Amino acid sequence: MWQDCCKAAKQCCNEQLYTPLPMGHKGCPMTWDGFGCFRNTDVGQDADEACPSYIKLGSTSARVYKKCTKNGTWFKNKLTGKEWTNYRTCINIEGYHSLYYVGLACCLLSIIMLVPAGAIFLAFRQLRSQQRIKLHLCLFGSFLFTVIMSLLWDGLILRDRLNNPMEKTRIYENSVWCRTLYFFIRYSRATQYFWVFCEGFYLHRLMVHAFDVPRTLIGYYTFGWGIPLLPALVYAIVRGLTNNEQCWYKNAGGLEWIIYTPNLLCILANLVFLGRILQILLTQLQPQPNEPSSYRRAVKATFVLIPLFGIQFFFVLYRPAGEAYLYEIFSKAVIDLQGAIVSLIFCYGNGEVHTLLCNKIRHYTGFSRADWSSPTSTTQYTTVMQRSPKGSRDGTRTLAEKDYIVLQKVNSESQNLSPNGNTAVYN
Repeated sequence: MWQDCCKAAKQCCNEQLYTPLPMGHKGCPMTWDGFGCFRNTDVGQDADEACPSYIKLGSTSARVYKKCTKNGTWFKNKLTGKEWTNYRTCINIEGYHSLYYVGLACCLLSIIMLVPAGAIFLAFRQLRSQQRIKLHLCLFGSFLFTVIMSLLWDGLILRDRLNNPMEKTRIYENSVWCRTLYFFIRYSRATQYFWVFCEGFYLHRLMVHAFDVPRTLIGYYTFGWGIPLLPALVYAIVRGLTNNEQCWYKNAGGLEWIIYTPNLLCILANLVFLGRILQILLTQLQPQPNEPSSYRRAVKATFVLIPLFGIQFFFVLYRPAGEAYLYEIFSKAVIDLQGAIVSLIFCYGNGEVHTLLCNKIRHYTGFSRADWSSPTSTTQYTTVMQRSPKGSRDGTRTLAEKDYIVLQKVNSESQNLSPNGNTAVYN
C-alpha cells in the first residue's frame, strides 16, 4: 500500500518538474497533498481526481475534490491553517462501521475464550507448575492485553471518529490520554510478537538440545514483557517530537518501522524455528506400529504450531491495491482472533486438561469418564528422556515438565489400544 503511495508521489513530482506552467495562468499550481496529485486548476474551480487505491476502505470508483479559491490558492482549513482536500467521498463509512463490529465481536470472543483458559491453567497445580504452561499464561496475557486495548481504542476513539465531524473528535483534540492509549496499543501488539517468539524459541530449544529444560524463565519474562517497551518508547519519543498529531493514529511513514522491524524479526525467527522442528520430526522420530508416518505427523504438528508461532501474520502483511474490504475484514479477524484460536488448541483441546477436569467433575459428582456417552478426541504424544542433572542416581529421568511431541489424534474409545499411553498436549 505505502509503495503505491510513494510511486504516485514520485510521478507527481516529475510532472511538476517537467510540465511548464501555462503562460498567464493565475490559478492554483500543481500540488501533491500527501495522497493525491492535483493538476493546475483555474480560479474558483474544483480539481478532481480518482480516489487513490491506497486509502484504507476507499473506493477507486469515487472522485476526490480539491478547491481552488478566488485568490488563486488552494483552500485551507480554517482551524488548522493547512491545505485541505475533501477525501470524504472516497471513504466507505458503512465499511468502517462493519469493520468496527467485526473487531468488537472478535475481541469479545477472544476474551471469552482466554479468561477461562487462563483460569484453568492456574486452578490446577499440575499445570501451573510446568514451564510450558507458565509461558502459555504469559502468551495468553499478551493476547488479553491486546484485545482489551483494542476494545478501548475502538470504543473511545474509532467510534467517536465515525459518528462526529473531524473537528469535534478526540483524535483531533490530540489529548495526552489519547496518545497514551495509542502507546499502549502499540506496546501490547508488540508483546504478542515477542511472546510467540518465546514460545518458538522454548520449543526449539527442547527439540535441538536434547530437551534440556531451562532452570528459570526470568530471561523469557524479561524478553517478552520488557524488551517490547524499548521500540515502543523510542517510537513514542520520536513521534512526539516530529509528528505529534491526531493521537499518533495517522501513519507516520518510515517511523512505523521502529515498531515493525522487531515484530517482523520475531516472526521470521519463528519461521526458522518451525522449519527446524519439522526437520527433526521428519528425520529423527521413527514411526511406530499403528501410528501415522513421520511425514503425516510433521504436517499435523505444522497446523498445531502455526497459530502458536504467529506464522499466520504473514498472510496479512500485504494489503492488495484497490477496494480491499474483504482483506480488511480478514486481517481484523486474523489479528483479533489469535487469542481465541490459541486457547482453543492449547487449552480446550489439551488431553491433559481434559483428564484433570474429568477427575475434578468425578470427584464432585461421582461420574467417571467412562460414563460420558460420546467419545472424546485427544492427542497422543510421546514422552522423551534426557540426561539428569549432576548428582542424579540413575543417570536418566523423565522430564518433570512433561514436554510432549504430537504424534496422532485418537478417540478415547480406542485409546487403550495405542502402544503409547501418554495423552497430553504440548501447549
